[in-house]
Amino acid sequence: MRGTFRSTTVAVLVACGLLVVAASSGAAVAPSRDANAVAAAIPAAGMTIGAASFLAIPPAGNPTGVSDTPIAPFPADGPTYAVLSTGDATLSDQPDQAGIFASADDGATAAPAGRGDTARDVTVLAIPINVPAGSNCLSFDFRFLSEEYPDFLDSQFNDAFIAEIDNSTWVSSGAVIGGLENDFALDATGAPLTVHSAQAGLSAPNAAGTPYGGASAPLRAKTAVTPGAHTVILSILDLNDNIYDTAVFADALRTSNESAATCVRGSQAIGPGLAITGPGPGFTSRSRFPTLTGTAGNAPGDEPAVTVRIFNGADTSGALVTTLSATRSGAAWSVTPTTPIPAGTYTAQASQRGANGGVGVSAPVTFTIVQPGDRDHDGLLDDEDDLDGSKPPVPGKSVVVRVVSGTVLIKFPAGKGPRGVAGFVPLKGAANVPVGSQLDTAKGRVALTSAADTGGKKTQKADFYDGVFQVKQSVPKTKPKKAKALITDLVLEGEPPRSQCAKNGARSAGADKKKGPKAVLGQLWGSGKGRFRTDGKYSSATVRGTIWLVQDRCEGTLTKVSRGTVQVADFQRHRTVSVTAGHSYLASATGKRARKK
Repeated sequence: MRGTFRSTTVAVLVACGLLVVAASSGAAVAPSRDANAVAAAIPAAGMTIGAASFLAIPPAGNPTGVSDTPIAPFPADGPTYAVLSTGDATLSDQPDQAGIFASADDGATAAPAGRGDTARDVTVLAIPINVPAGSNCLSFDFRFLSEEYPDFLDSQFNDAFIAEIDNSTWVSSGAVIGGLENDFALDATGAPLTVHSAQAGLSAPNAAGTPYGGASAPLRAKTAVTPGAHTVILSILDLNDNIYDTAVFADALRTSNESAATCVRGSQAIGPGLAITGPGPGFTSRSRFPTLTGTAGNAPGDEPAVTVRIFNGADTSGALVTTLSATRSGAAWSVTPTTPIPAGTYTAQASQRGANGGVGVSAPVTFTIVQPGDRDHDGLLDDEDDLDGSKPPVPGKSVVVRVVSGTVLIKFPAGKGPRGVAGFVPLKGAANVPVGSQLDTAKGRVALTSAADTGGKKTQKADFYDGVFQVKQSVPKTKPKKAKALITDLVLEGEPPRSQCAKNGARSAGADKKKGPKAVLGQLWGSGKGRFRTDGKYSSATVRGTIWLVQDRCEGTLTKVSRGTVQVADFQRHRTVSVTAGHSYLASATGKRARKK
């Protein structure tokens, strides 16, 4: 077994002969052959029980114990629950592995007196209770688990769990269990709850985190009762053999006042139906913040909160890594960890409390997290880097830039860049940058991707180089119902003052020691497709797909086209000119007639 032994204190109320469950401390599954200690782990808060006893128990081994290991939805009420087993109860929280169960460990090779001829490894626990006035229904929650599943579904080996009220009358005969008139854990057909029972609904996913081959969903057994003294009698047994362990987890024994329509004798599934829909089984996440999604109960009274537990390893027997809480929207829920989960293999399981107080549990889902990369080489892993170029551009707010070659510098708008970064700094790899950023491509080339319309789903891309520019993109104040095309502006920046230009052109440039008319103050090459507009001092060039140069000179703004067609807006002459490949247009600084070549 793992962990340390637990001591459970049971205080006796002498006046009324009842027992009150006291707090327990310890580790995982504490073996106990003390009926009072085992019974004390079952009642719900406020429920009192009398002095318990074993009417039958194997002569050796650890068939019963008290557990605080979380195996959803247990513990359902309080810190512990009881484990009754046909073998070793201390193994009930161990991971599944070959040979974990011994062939026989307790010497119970014959049926107890009065229990027929085929029952083996029988444990019968009797728990006196007192039903208070005003209560008419008794219930408890349990799960039925067996290593007999699925290999012996069509055999005489049919381990069983029986819950009786006041008198224990069950008896075995061959492959049949009879005398069940007091059993209130019967399935919907009135048959006992066994490995073969449809109501048990054993499945391998339900047994995740345990060493058993299959387990039921969480179940609730109910029966009508009258106020006063009664005895709850729980039995677990092998049928026709004494190998392959079967167990039951029992908790939340309580009384209530219910209508005859809801307090129906027998066992029924409890809690809402849940499922984890993402990530899928075997999924590999490159983010340490994987988003988990799923469905949950949406009936009146079902709690809005869904609890998601993530365990280390390939099943829920691993250490608990983190517990997440999601608020469902209707029947759907989604949650993302706020702290990173290291690379490794993990198993997630969701639970939700339903209108009837029962807790529904999803099938576990196993997935893998791999260490994310650092695509922009800035020391921040991609799953924590909001500026690594992995997110799409946002209309009017951000663009994506990526260094194609050389050295590219970037200057962020005031208050919108990384903390502590001011002025021009090297751009590494790719980045999501805010509109208003300036890029220096004098010694490099950058690919820029921007939103192509107000819908934000379409993008446009072009390369820019050999200049300094600011990125701008205007959007309507009110987002239009139908997506509207957007233009991305590249405004030339970093130019020297025009006071350095000679006032009288080339004739006075030498004498004044100032720049001549053709002196270049700033420029930018562009190559790509989409609605881009390069803005110079005296004109702007709008493209849809071409290679072009916009160059601010002392004499004006020159637009030169190497491929495609560019629409040039002349600010001084208030006209727009089409410039085709192999031609250029100079918008004069003085407003004189422009030169088109």
